[in-house]
Amino acid sequence: MLNVILSRDGPDGMRSHADRAVAAEPAYSEWRPLALQMSGIASLASGALDRAEREFTETSDVAHSASAAEEEQCALAFLALLAIGRGDWRHAATLANRSVQIMRASHFESYVSSVIAHTASARVSLHRGDLADAQASLANAQLLRPQLTLGMPWFSVYCLAELARVYLAMSDADGARAVVGQAEDIIRKRPNIGPVTTEVRALREQIRVLPVAFTGSSGLTASELRVLAFLPFHLSYREIADRLGVKESTVKSHTISIYGKFGVSTRGSAIEVASAVGLIAGIPS
Repeated sequence: MLNVILSRDGPDGMRSHADRAVAAEPAYSEWRPLALQMSGIASLASGALDRAEREFTETSDVAHSASAAEEEQCALAFLALLAIGRGDWRHAATLANRSVQIMRASHFESYVSSVIAHTASARVSLHRGDLADAQASLANAQLLRPQLTLGMPWFSVYCLAELARVYLAMSDADGARAVVGQAEDIIRKRPNIGPVTTEVRALREQIRVLPVAFTGSSGLTASELRVLAFLPFHLSYREIADRLGVKESTVKSHTISIYGKFGVSTRGSAIEVASAVGLIAGIPS
């Protein structure tokens, strides 16, 4: 199953690894829900949407019976995005709501697998015109963006592409540029991950026709988000650098960039902006 997540052998290799995982995990195995989820991911990676829907449906059912909450909430979120893709917004809303309910009940909000639930929720909320709810879901997804890395390339790029669609629907060119740029960085190192790479190229073209606007919090890069998380704690650039394993000059550069995107000139003002949009909790007491 790990080989599906790593995506080193492209969609065909992911399919082969997923098939072996499903065959190896019998109905009574506690790993069965995860194996089925990997099979759905392999199908989605190769563009076999109908098969992916059947497999995620089975994943959801089996995971529910096995009380495998993480696999259930993730499968429901994938199903919600597939429903959106075919224009079935009512069914998508039902699936996204169930996914979010499970996520919250199980306290999975900070799990990287929950990016997909936050994103599906944002898309559904935006479609029904609830901008505040969409922005809240988007902020939750944005907090998890630094975890979308080369370590799980297909999943990361897929999630980033879906986030880009939310930003584009909100006419937020800078937010879309940030997530598409992050996806492109992964693709450059792992280009053989299937049709999702074509989707990212298409999203880049859509961004080009949008006007340049004030960047704001949505334009923060993954590296800037990592630095932002440390700003409320009274740490020096060097102390933050030590915790992140980077150079002090890198932290300073990212901090200055954050100030510019927020339109502020002090750490306190940056914390206020980040707190207001839900990216951090505020200044610790």
